[in-house]
Amino acid sequence: MEINQLYQEDTTLRGEEFDFLNFRRFLHYPAERELPQNISGFLDAELLPDITHHPVARQYRLVPITGREVKQKKVYLGDNIHFTGPLIYNLLLYCDYIVAHVLTIQSEQRHEDWQSFVSYCFYNTLIQSSSELLRDQILSDLDLAGDRLTQRYAPGYCGWPLEDQARILKLLDPRAIGIILDNSMSLHPTHTITGVYGVRQKSAIREKMPCYSCTSIACAVHDDFIKEIS
Repeated sequence: MEINQLYQEDTTLRGEEFDFLNFRRFLHYPAERELPQNISGFLDAELLPDITHHPVARQYRLVPITGREVKQKKVYLGDNIHFTGPLIYNLLLYCDYIVAHVLTIQSEQRHEDWQSFVSYCFYNTLIQSSSELLRDQILSDLDLAGDRLTQRYAPGYCGWPLEDQARILKLLDPRAIGIILDNSMSLHPTHTITGVYGVRQKSAIREKMPCYSCTSIACAVHDDFIKEIS
């Protein structure tokens, strides 16, 4: 992976790669119970057969960290772009680079309320799976052990201001894959996520990572961290 080179590609999952456990998590439906017949039927008849028609477009770039400001907890990435906040500062404290990335998928609208919700969870599952595949690719491209890459972190979580989504997108070319950030810092299409990975100088001491002492069960970043250390 070249420094500052923009990478863009699509990820297309097959039906057999669909993460049913994660899908249930988005549905808030326990793994030990069978899905209602209408949901499982809708998934099998309409969503899974059409899965290859909904590739996830993604962009990512390896960017060097050029400076830090301790008092204001800022991390600089050159060209006057910086991230602000204690957690993102601490997350990147022992990193020389970040991988800025964005993933998006075009989704279809459903008329029935329950179908809209199930579809929403379905597309969220595809985005999450593609995000995990991107992490694997980054580790391979940079020839890194897993603990040299931080967990994915995104604006809006744990005190990282949502406004920094605009700064992540400045490092990429979102319009090339149809992404728009509106004045309220909402991303369009709906199923779009931004984030960064920090590239550590050496293997991390897990207990010193910001997510280690967190007890949240609703935070996707914390969930990624638990997967990383388990």
